[in-house]
Amino acid sequence: MKNDSEKTNLPIVKIYSEFPLNYFGGGERLIIMIYHSLKKNGFEVKIIENNRMITESRMEKDNILGHLGNDLLSMSFRRYGFPGFLYQDLPDLMELKSSRNSICLIFSRRLPPKSILSEISKFSGAKFVFCLHGIALEKMRMTDPRIMIHQFIIRRQISTFARFVAGNVYAQCLTPGIEKYLQSKGASQSNIFLIENQFQSGIADLNQNNGSFQVLFIGRMQNLTKGIKFLKKVIAEVKKKEPNIEFVVIGKGPDIHVLDGVKNHCRILTNADDSVKEDNLLHSNLAIITSSLEPAPRVAMEFLTSGIPVVTTPSSGPSYILSKDKNFGKISSFNVKAFSKEIISYYRLWRSDKSAYFELRKNIADKARSTFNEKYMLDSYLKMIMEIGLKQKNK
Repeated sequence: MKNDSEKTNLPIVKIYSEFPLNYFGGGERLIIMIYHSLKKNGFEVKIIENNRMITESRMEKDNILGHLGNDLLSMSFRRYGFPGFLYQDLPDLMELKSSRNSICLIFSRRLPPKSILSEISKFSGAKFVFCLHGIALEKMRMTDPRIMIHQFIIRRQISTFARFVAGNVYAQCLTPGIEKYLQSKGASQSNIFLIENQFQSGIADLNQNNGSFQVLFIGRMQNLTKGIKFLKKVIAEVKKKEPNIEFVVIGKGPDIHVLDGVKNHCRILTNADDSVKEDNLLHSNLAIITSSLEPAPRVAMEFLTSGIPVVTTPSSGPSYILSKDKNFGKISSFNVKAFSKEIISYYRLWRSDKSAYFELRKNIADKARSTFNEKYMLDSYLKMIMEIGLKQKNK
């Protein structure tokens, strides 16, 4: 903990969340973690959430306020750029302009138009870090036209953004792929910070789970990004070949109805809290990720640190996470039969030698828990803030 004289020299940190914190997705949870880490190290921190965005609530607001109090502010963000669906809500420019002697972390799934970036780059006395947590660069392929258009637009936005990553504008990336792309488009290396997501589940000990083979899916029921139609086809295909494999699907969202045709083949939990999720992590032998677009999923790390191997589509985030160790799982394809075959191969491996399968799971948990270190991640955010703050002080 820093003494009072050191605290007076620290910049104010403002963290801007496009979604209300009680949406309580991966990004919102991370914002709260960063807040507590910086506060513990003597920083004055404010979280500013967007009250213009109406979302489902996964956490009681009073529970969040109890931890944040007056450090949580709510204001109406604006949608800059046309057409609006290409962009995201951002804090009003006057709010950003008034943030003198501050370091502003802006959590981003889209990037501002050139005119807004030009304005921001002229605001003196403040530093702006665009945390690229909702941005994925996927391999270009023939797929849903909306995904292809999305990837084209994201590449253009990053290319434009890269030219402004200098001076008082910074980028924080989750994967080396985004970092390299920014560099290739002219971003200043000294203004790029690579801080990977590193999360763990709350599971301490593993169950051997010899009685049944449970396959777990956790994710938002949003077909375009999470591949819910693909999930449905995979469940149907696997159950046709190996009816003893059990599926549990946890999540809610606008496309939950897509799974109506496989309700008899899986348990669907739409209102599961963290304790229910942890119970299913404890009783699963395999997990699957069916996403078409996925930056760096928290759930993949929660699966692995729970000792559960993962079969995933080749979306960028899960593929990068699984590439860290050969035992973490299989990077499959967007082909239903090929993906289903990988699931069945794990089932047969489990059925042939359950003790050996449990040893595999213990090895996965041990390796994942040493690979994904939440403290290291939060210390990296602290180091980034300190480095940017030092530049600001010496300017």
